[in-house]
Amino acid sequence: MQSTDQTSDIPAPTADEAFSFAFLQDWLSWLPDTTFLNVAAWQWVGLALVIFLGLVAQLLIKSVLGRVLGKLLGGEVEIQRKLISAAGLAVAGFVWSRLLPFLSFEGTVLQVFEGGARVFMVLAGTLAGFRGVDALGAWATKKAGATESSLDDILVPLGRKTLKVLVIAMGAVNLAPLLGLHITPLLGALGVGGIGFAFAAQNTLENLFGSVTVVLDRPFSVGDWIQIDGVDGSVEEVGLRSTRVRTFYNSLVSIPNAKLTTAIVDNYGERNYRRFKANLGLRYESSPEQIEAFCSGVKALVMDRGDTRKDVCYVELNTFGDSSLNVLLYMFFDCETWADELRGRHELMLDILRLAQGLGVEFAFPTQTLHVGEQAIAGDRPTAFEAITDAAAKQLGTAKAKEIGGRGA
Repeated sequence: MQSTDQTSDIPAPTADEAFSFAFLQDWLSWLPDTTFLNVAAWQWVGLALVIFLGLVAQLLIKSVLGRVLGKLLGGEVEIQRKLISAAGLAVAGFVWSRLLPFLSFEGTVLQVFEGGARVFMVLAGTLAGFRGVDALGAWATKKAGATESSLDDILVPLGRKTLKVLVIAMGAVNLAPLLGLHITPLLGALGVGGIGFAFAAQNTLENLFGSVTVVLDRPFSVGDWIQIDGVDGSVEEVGLRSTRVRTFYNSLVSIPNAKLTTAIVDNYGERNYRRFKANLGLRYESSPEQIEAFCSGVKALVMDRGDTRKDVCYVELNTFGDSSLNVLLYMFFDCETWADELRGRHELMLDILRLAQGLGVEFAFPTQTLHVGEQAIAGDRPTAFEAITDAAAKQLGTAKAKEIGGRGA
């Protein structure tokens, strides 16, 4: 007895036929047997299906990648958004470039659709790689900020820029054949013109070697205050070609890395202590006892602070100026930042003013004096310094300093 099931006489489509979208031609046999722009009706339907699948893949990768990046990068919303968008385009381009060949396009249509899909995939992939390097750099910067080493603060931006150059180079190598450009003849031309290329790229190579020198020799770190070639400022970033320095005036100066191999770099950030040198000009009317007490009191103020170097501190009458008796103050602050140094100077100088007021010592300024007589005026000096010894003057100055109290602890 023969079966009446007619479906058994229809051969099942092979895997190649299924994946080549040839089954669409059978399923859509009811469509008019016409073409538009040399493309059959079933191919247009297949093209729409391919585009739809690419968009679905784009949405899926954006959803998955958004969750992963949210955990890794945290608050870097803008970097996440750019990477997710570029990655979605790259995945869609990959799906289109893989599925379009199965639609059996021919001639110009083949070049337009399939070639365009491949070019789009390479461009989107390059953009995704570029954005991926930014995301990787943001993650590495966060990790570097949690370490005590300053080397990674230099390596992270340098590595980020290097990877970006490699991504662009790989994208160009993959894009060139799609545009009809052959890499081999170009490489041969570079070999023939290698000498000319070397001369043209001399400055670039010098800057690259300069960046390597900065990494290996480490004359400074990101955040250090340096002086080089007349430029003072804080190091913001070390790049492949130049090092960027933020000056005191908030301008950004780019110094070619080639100069760093020969220039003298004064790194203020590596100072163990921060020197403070000042000339305290006292009036000539000040008595020796007042000066002795003042010097002793200033030294006591320095020693009582918690942010000063105790083994090097000089407070001595140094020179006879044109209009003042100059007391040299030479000491060091033990602090890490310039802001801490400024705060320490501020507090110490205010304490010195209080000390001078307590001792009756006045600071001098340029004046012109008209002498009308030789007779000395009695009572010019404070009574506290009458018939006082140097030792007693020192004790008085130290006592006044104790009353003011030490700071900077």
